[in-house]
Amino acid sequence: MRPIRVILATPPGFNPGMLVCDAVAKAWLSRNGLAERASFHRLVPMDRRASDMSAAELRRLDLGMSFQTLASLDQLEESIPVYWGDFLHMRQYHLALKQLFPDLGDRIDELLLLSGADRALRERAISFGTTLIFNSAADLMGSYGQGLRKFAEGARRILVRDMASAAQLAALHPAGGPFLGLDAAQLLTLGGDLPDVGEPPTRLPQPGSTLLFLGRSPVKDDLLTALARLKTRLGLDYRWLPWGDRRAFPRMLDGLPGLAAEPDEPLASVAGLLEAVKRARLVVTDTYHLAVIAWSLGVPAITVVAGVARGERDVSSGSALAPVDKRLVFHQQHGLQAFLLDQRALADADQTQARADNMAELIEGGVAAWHQQQVRARASWCEGELAKAIAEGGR
Repeated sequence: MRPIRVILATPPGFNPGMLVCDAVAKAWLSRNGLAERASFHRLVPMDRRASDMSAAELRRLDLGMSFQTLASLDQLEESIPVYWGDFLHMRQYHLALKQLFPDLGDRIDELLLLSGADRALRERAISFGTTLIFNSAADLMGSYGQGLRKFAEGARRILVRDMASAAQLAALHPAGGPFLGLDAAQLLTLGGDLPDVGEPPTRLPQPGSTLLFLGRSPVKDDLLTALARLKTRLGLDYRWLPWGDRRAFPRMLDGLPGLAAEPDEPLASVAGLLEAVKRARLVVTDTYHLAVIAWSLGVPAITVVAGVARGERDVSSGSALAPVDKRLVFHQQHGLQAFLLDQRALADADQTQARADNMAELIEGGVAAWHQQQVRARASWCEGELAKAIAEGGR
């Protein structure tokens, strides 16, 4: 049987959302009897991506997975390449890699779009849980768009995480698809323990707490006022959740004294953070993957969006010249628009109160269990499609 090469992005630091997606890949392989055939690969080793991290900080990133550096197409020969999660095929990600690591050069397109690969290798390729959401016409009209089209036409199976990416692929390859899958983290709905994600702390937030994390937004008065209104209207007891570090979340705060209590002890591992989320009544955040993971674990999440991209590249909304917010798209495609608070809602007291009332009614009506059930069914379908693609590519 052919070996399986699972290709993942390198996190810029302690980014629990990316780490959960990696751990889910390992769990998926084990659940489907594929672990012995698989190896894990990144274009950039972790000690190069975050070269200033201490040994203790690097240990927080240890998922019990051995990663090899993917440097050449020769490493993929005779294998089934599986691209897993994140932005691996998206042009903005390629540009960011080239800016950070100029020595990668044209190898980025070669390794992430299989440009220059022989037809047999491209026809074995699988991609799951990735996104193209920040691609625009300016990207797709050029050589990158041609490379993406060739990849889409040749790949064995592509299941992207969002409807915007699926629409792009349908335009590039009308005879292909269906392309809509799930975010890799949403396979959490299938249950089971994630392997080797660290030990949980001895003391966790009390069950029923409301966890708060802000790592993507500039914290301004209207945001703090809206959070205080939600706290009063919904009877919340905010506890700060340290979801990451400043390498991964440059805007991250250490906490919000006076609004959110500090954790009883550091939640230094992915396991501790996940256990805290599982026990929560509610999560309030501005961070895409924390919201996705909370909903996947059956915990409702309110996502606040305080503004759009200002710079050349923003991890939540892409380019300031052509912004599209991945948090908005997630909520729209899953029917969870009521739980997304944008700038207008944050600034308007009456609207914040009306939205809070609506969210409370939906939570009491069982929206979290409903969502988890819907996603679990889709996750089972995705696993079946991946298993079929692996079997076909192994011939």
